[in-house]
Amino acid sequence: MRSHAENIKETLQKAGLDGIVCSLPENILFLTGYWPSTGDSVLVYPVAGNPSLIIPSVDRAFVPIDRQLDVREYNIDTDDILFARTRSKLLSLIKGVLADRGLTKGRLGVEASFETVAGSFRGSEANVPGRPFFQGLEAQFSETRWEDASSVIKDIRQIKTPEQLAAIRRCHEIAAHAFALGKMRAQPGVREIEMASAIESAFQEYGVGYAGVRRARGYAFAMSGPINAANAWLPANFSTERRLEAGDLVLVEFNGYADGYWADLSRTYVVGEPSERQEQLATSVQRVLDSVIAEIRPGVEGRALDQKARALMAEEGLGAYFPHYIGHGVGFAFHESPILSDGFDARLREGMVLAIEPGVYIPDYGGLRIEQNVAVTETGAKVFSDFDTKL
Repeated sequence: MRSHAENIKETLQKAGLDGIVCSLPENILFLTGYWPSTGDSVLVYPVAGNPSLIIPSVDRAFVPIDRQLDVREYNIDTDDILFARTRSKLLSLIKGVLADRGLTKGRLGVEASFETVAGSFRGSEANVPGRPFFQGLEAQFSETRWEDASSVIKDIRQIKTPEQLAAIRRCHEIAAHAFALGKMRAQPGVREIEMASAIESAFQEYGVGYAGVRRARGYAFAMSGPINAANAWLPANFSTERRLEAGDLVLVEFNGYADGYWADLSRTYVVGEPSERQEQLATSVQRVLDSVIAEIRPGVEGRALDQKARALMAEEGLGAYFPHYIGHGVGFAFHESPILSDGFDARLREGMVLAIEPGVYIPDYGGLRIEQNVAVTETGAKVFSDFDTKL
């Protein structure tokens, strides 16, 4: 069985690249197991030889000691922060790495087309490569052929190693704890934002220190009632000051990371006892979820899963209330390739991690979604988020 490094290098060779230069934390994590924390880091990953990692010295403790990495450090001082001089230090160190590896005249890939990126450890800010960084590379290395390798990185990132799958499972174990505590807040009079905050707090407090996890943060959105829950399929989810009422459906969307590995989950709860209609809706959505997961295996077209979900929703009389695609990839961000929609004709591969999220959103009534994350294995799908999905 080929190693993670062999798979990466073979993919780069097929793309005609001599290597790639990455600075997005999510890509550095995928390629090396190191998730940048403070300051800017850059990875030079050549086809020949070991990767070179350029990091601020304060991040040294986060670099895995069991990897064959050429680590080069720089110090951050107050003037670097005040005058934004960190990038000039990076360019100088990149120049040394490329010269050492004989890549100054090579064909190198960069992340020029990542328009959506995963949140950073700090949450409030994320350092991403922009025009000044790419212009600096071109100016410093005029003989190097720089090419956008974003599609290459996104493609190879879809396949997770056993170690990465284990890290993703840890994130889901933390999420199970957070949901168990958070759903207890589904009581009359509790505000949506209070329920969401309880889940976020539980995830972070339980997560840091769980099975060696050092950095954990969750983002929860509790959406209730005939308006907020019915609009919960929209991209801009948020929790409001609305107070929960008896009989409300409360749809909870959750995204969280543990050391850079993400989970993307949804559960729906009822304030009090569910009505017959609510039970019927939950049964229908669960049927679609279970049926789609049962279809997952290597070789299946992604769009076939979406088509399956739509056919089943139509059978349940709910086709008009299912407006989004059935799922997407998850792992180094909570939304990544592949997208499981009618327009996605590529086939599933072993090692992919997918979020499967059937839901129904009925105007002036409410919304209900159940989202599970699964790994594609040789024999089918293995569920990560196997905690309770009942109302």
